[in-house]
Parts: sequence; structure tokens; C-alpha cells
Amino acid sequence: MEEQGNSIRYREVSTRRIRPTLPDIDVPLLIELHDNWQSSYAEDGVVVVHYDGVVHYTLCDKRSHHIFYAALALNKLSLR
Repeated sequence: MEEQGNSIRYREVSTRRIRPTLPDIDVPLLIELHDNWQSSYAEDGVVVVHYDGVVHYTLCDKRSHHIFYAALALNKLSLR
């Protein structure tokens, strides 16, 4: 899910274009998401990003960060 001003759009985004913004990783949460991966994590807009009109999408919340990290560990190419 992408936030643009007051509107929300759903878009498939390459994991190469997603940029983390939080400095900490909650390892137990990351392991839980990795070990219990659901396809809905990558398909239904649960990952919230902000697109600033440049090249990257920045992650907006803790859960989105950890789904992104789990997707990287699972070699997922994109998130929606």
C-alpha cells in the first residue's frame, strides 16, 4: 500500500526499491513472520510505504519493516 498525500494506492513494488527507515530489528517478530510466511503478506497491501516521487519507497511502520525483512530472507522479488 502506498500513501500519497490523502490518497492510498495499491501497487506492486520491487524489494530493491524499498528503503527501511527504522534502525532496530525485532528478531523474534522477524523469525515469526519468516517461519509463518503467508502469501497475503506480499499480496494484500499490508506493507505500508510512502513514495516521495523519486526512486525509493520508504517503509512506514514496524510491521511493514519486518514483513519486508522476512521477504528478503525468503527471496521474494516484490511486495504489493
